[in-house]
Amino acid sequence: MRPEPGWLAGRASRECALAKEVHAEAGVNEECDSMSDTNEVVELVQRYFDATWRGDVAQLRTVFDPRAIVAGEVNGQPYYKTIDEYLAGVASRKSPAERGEKAEMELLMLDVQHNIATAKLHVRMLGFNYYNYFSIMRQQDKWLVITKTLTNVQ
Repeated sequence: MRPEPGWLAGRASRECALAKEVHAEAGVNEECDSMSDTNEVVELVQRYFDATWRGDVAQLRTVFDPRAIVAGEVNGQPYYKTIDEYLAGVASRKSPAERGEKAEMELLMLDVQHNIATAKLHVRMLGFNYYNYFSIMRQQDKWLVITKTLTNVQ
């Protein structure tokens, strides 16, 4: 099952509304100045989810900075790849969509501060139970993942 386009955007709006409510209760009058930034980062994560599920390397390339690294550990083994090495691996495998897997991807946390952001994702696919952490940076008015760290939790 393919993720619905824009399914994360509603979550970002709800988080902004909740933050405004909490700030109001604390007597702080604060708008969601970064709502546009948050929506842009949420769209980036959505593109990652969609491209990962479909195995779309060209779309994944639009998510990552060309100098990005992917690092972590999988089943106790260190994992470190350049973005080109990572994308070559994606290209050589059957995608979750091709395997008939349902989309099990969730944005767990998002923090956007000026030109940087951090996201925590939970991705279940291809027999793995990944937790991914993205370091994201706005460069020339475009948000890109500069580091993806990951682990498989059994």
